[in-house]
This record gives sequence, C-alpha cells and structure tokens, in this order.
Amino acid sequence: LSRLAAAFRRRHPGVEVRVREADLGDPTCGLHAGRVDVALTRGPFQETGLSVRTLRTDAVGVLLRADDPLARRARLHLADL
Repeated sequence: LSRLAAAFRRRHPGVEVRVREADLGDPTCGLHAGRVDVALTRGPFQETGLSVRTLRTDAVGVLLRADDPLARRARLHLADL
C-alpha cells in the first residue's frame, strides 16, 4: 500500500492522500457517509451504487513442513489442503 500511495503522490502532487485503517466488516461505510473518497479492500466485492475496480491480484501461498507429502507437489489446489 505504501508503494501505491507513493506512486500516486508522484503522479498527482496536488492531491492530498491520507490513509486510514477501517473496520473490514464494512469497507463501504465511509464511502456512503461521505467521509472518504476511495476505499481499498480485498475482493471480490460488490456493492450497489459503488464502482469496483481491481488494482492488482495477489498470489496466495501456503506454508508446509518440509516432510509434509503436499510439500513435494509443484502445484496445490485449495481442496488439497
């Protein structure tokens, strides 16, 4: 997030950026109340009256003990866990 904010500030030096942590239970609360202009959250997310754009997708990893049979596999699926 800090790299994203820094890149935004470089491209838009006249825009004030303040980052606030909020209750992840409802990331739309500040938007609907007019307290924030943008909310960043993990997807998927859909909400009537809001526009949702994917900024980036992250790979999800899993940590396993070296002697776990799954650790030898090159690829895992969620069902394997």
